[in-house]
Amino acid sequence: MKSTFSLLIAAVFTSALPSAAPTPGQPFYLKVVSDNALLSDAVLRDNNTYDLGITPPPYYSNPPYGDFPSPVSVSSTNASELIVSPTNPHPGPISGRLALVSAGEGDWTLSKAFPQPGEAWNVGPGKEGAVVRVYGWGFVDGEGVVGTVLRWVDGIKGRWIAVRTVVAPWEGAPYERWVLHWREASVGAPSPPVEYVDVDLKVSWTS
Repeated sequence: MKSTFSLLIAAVFTSALPSAAPTPGQPFYLKVVSDNALLSDAVLRDNNTYDLGITPPPYYSNPPYGDFPSPVSVSSTNASELIVSPTNPHPGPISGRLALVSAGEGDWTLSKAFPQPGEAWNVGPGKEGAVVRVYGWGFVDGEGVVGTVLRWVDGIKGRWIAVRTVVAPWEGAPYERWVLHWREASVGAPSPPVEYVDVDLKVSWTS
């Protein structure tokens, strides 16, 4: 039997090892890291909306517009591009991209973007003129977070926050969702009455 000291050294050594980033085509999930008990370790969920976020239980599960864990994978042609599963039933079966969509000065919503003719992106109703960024994702070892975390590495320094919203589905009652935003460092925190919490997004191999 190993001594307590040996086990402690092994644990410290293991925690110091760099975390493995996903490889092209390897499916993974994104989970929230937060001090908020409601959001901590919750998996990013996806339904017929474009913006991605965390839906507290009980989950909206009215088929085929249910709120389900959404697998992501690294593009085989561009390591800074992330592929998301097609939305069922609309507009599929087109593979979407994980995107940052402009939501105000220094504020970007984590969303799905679907390619359109003319090198345009469909990011949802009412967002036809929005700036869409799909190339620039990267993975780093989390500072104070066990594992690999998702970052936007293409020149826009910032942090992840989760903003409380109320979603009105096509069918069924409205429900709460905490939508993920990339908030640029230059603009600081959102102003009231926006309700938000600071979070991080870590890679998980299970939902």
